[in-house]
Amino acid sequence: MEKIGKEKGYSICLATDENYVPYLQVALFSLLTNRNPESEYDIVILHTGLSSEQVQSTMALAKNCAKVHLRLFDISDAVGQIKYEVGSYLSAATLYRLLLLSDMFDEYERVLYLDSDIIVNEDVGQLFATDLADDLVAAVEELGFRQLSFSKRAVFLNGKDPYNVDNYRTVALKMHDPKHYFNAGVLMLDLNRCRPFCTMQHVMQLLLEKKYFYNDQDVLNMVFDGRVKMLDAKWNYQNCIEAFCAKFPDIYGPMYQDVRCERPAIIHYVSAYKPWKCQVAMDTYYHTYEEQLAQAKPSMSLVDEREVL
Repeated sequence: MEKIGKEKGYSICLATDENYVPYLQVALFSLLTNRNPESEYDIVILHTGLSSEQVQSTMALAKNCAKVHLRLFDISDAVGQIKYEVGSYLSAATLYRLLLLSDMFDEYERVLYLDSDIIVNEDVGQLFATDLADDLVAAVEELGFRQLSFSKRAVFLNGKDPYNVDNYRTVALKMHDPKHYFNAGVLMLDLNRCRPFCTMQHVMQLLLEKKYFYNDQDVLNMVFDGRVKMLDAKWNYQNCIEAFCAKFPDIYGPMYQDVRCERPAIIHYVSAYKPWKCQVAMDTYYHTYEEQLAQAKPSMSLVDEREVL
């Protein structure tokens, strides 16, 4: 795999395919809007199949952002080399985070991975001050599991073996620290410590062994079990919290009281229901940035194609 050279600044990685570009651009716009202008950022976007126009319009978002190095990398060839079987819910783009564990990112020490179905309300550079100590990754609890644990909803291994979400973690995934099962949409990875501990090939091998309910997220939790620094929920505030609390406030209000916040630093639109598809909890944040981006786009000029990698 071709290596990605490190630029100065906080290292941030996102991923997209041709269908997700409009939503990635809103996420990126919100990130750039709330960055610290005194800090430097090295933002890498992994993609497959983007048109020249999509690449240029994405690059244009950072055209006038001082100290921001934005680069897009077409990794179609690399993805083509990876043989895997995943559930129908996941697209190839959601597996791009695994490439952070490959030789492609050999020059990187610490990287913040962000899913593209998010909105950023604060400077993500703050996360780079996180003290990982001996941990390999920093992440936020998979908050939807609280509701699943309460409701005893079945989850499945290999598409047939039923579990509840509690014994799924302990029995199916064999986790020793199931309370620290994390959502993989926002990950701070210490790649220096990860390299001798695990590789992308190792993670992919585990992913292929069984049909996990949460696919690569399950496998990452297995691999990093016991080596996770838990972040404040505001850094990956899954909008399902507000959906649950709005529908059944007496039940879920107390359950999520310890993590609820008025203005999260990162809002993550989990599940298949997205604000660009339908009305969902906390969609006002998304539409606000979407409108601001639409207003800003006419003043953004297309970049020279020579800047596209």
